[in-house]
Amino acid sequence: MKKALLIGGTGPTGPHVANGLVERGYDLTLLNRGVHAAPGLPPHTLIKADPHFRETLNEALAGRSFDLIVATYGRMRFVAEAAAGKCSQFISVGGGPAYLGCLAPWKLRPFGARIPLRENDGLADQDAGDDEPAVRFSHLVWATEQLIMNMHAAGSFSATYFRYPLIYGPRQLSPPEWTIVRRVLDGRKQMILADGGLEILSRCAARNAAQFVLLAVDRPDVAAGQIYNCADQTQWTYRQLLEEIVDIMGGDMEMISLPDRLAIPARALSTIQAVSSHFLLDTTKARSELGYADVIDPRVALNETIHWLVANPPTDYQPDRFDYAAEDRLIAAYLRAVEEVERVAPFERPAPFHIYAHPKQPGNQPDHKGR
Repeated sequence: MKKALLIGGTGPTGPHVANGLVERGYDLTLLNRGVHAAPGLPPHTLIKADPHFRETLNEALAGRSFDLIVATYGRMRFVAEAAAGKCSQFISVGGGPAYLGCLAPWKLRPFGARIPLRENDGLADQDAGDDEPAVRFSHLVWATEQLIMNMHAAGSFSATYFRYPLIYGPRQLSPPEWTIVRRVLDGRKQMILADGGLEILSRCAARNAAQFVLLAVDRPDVAAGQIYNCADQTQWTYRQLLEEIVDIMGGDMEMISLPDRLAIPARALSTIQAVSSHFLLDTTKARSELGYADVIDPRVALNETIHWLVANPPTDYQPDRFDYAAEDRLIAAYLRAVEEVERVAPFERPAPFHIYAHPKQPGNQPDHKGR
């Protein structure tokens, strides 16, 4: 029987990947710290080890070999080095910070990441000596990808690398959806969003993220030496996400749009991004080469996520203060300021204008506006 090692396995995507491997005939071993339990895992062997350190990985994998290693957790450069020579196929998971536009969109001109963002666009491959922490971190993520691809080229294993966006689903340790869900539960009628709620950050349901990985298992020759973006085929702006969640919960909440500089409470929806921006991953490559299609509709997955959060509320959600009194003061102060600006510097809105000729009568002459 083929042997597979899944590093991780207890997060949102873990049980879906684990079950997919067993369904494909693999004898499954999990390696993780043994701290978190996950329901729905298939029969497996557990190796308790910390995948963040090379020495613990070396000790855990000594004398072992696998046909396949799927690494979704830990310090990936150490995991890859420890896996060299111990498997024929190595599938690893990283994230969007490999793109400079993810964490430091102000470093790009025009501002922000390309829309949509393909695998080779705007990577953080600049000199790691940049003194901005966001840039340094992005560069390290990119460098880890390159290390794995270089090991593939050197014959250490056949490697595939997936760039995950924000993953949502049950058991997410820091679910940004909670910032909306709790407000609905608390009866809030307003929520602050930046810049009209038009910010967009690629997301992927846990089951869909697992499907990307499993397709590389199914098509090892196609996936060999490749990097793929992962994301649902349907995406939402933050305003759309707010409205979807409020509708799922049967609530009633108005979006209050503030400039990004003032909309600090909204940053809990995107702790990875420091400013209002956009990050929309192009999944054409995975769809065309691996045959990817969503295995769960994002609306169904979001519904499952919200009901899970209602039943399992986070006990200590750090990104959001839920300081409603401060939010109310901010909203009131902003609306007063807007009224004052409109009083001091009024501008008349331009009337709608049709740029093409719109004649009132038949004929070849110019229309009534000379067009």
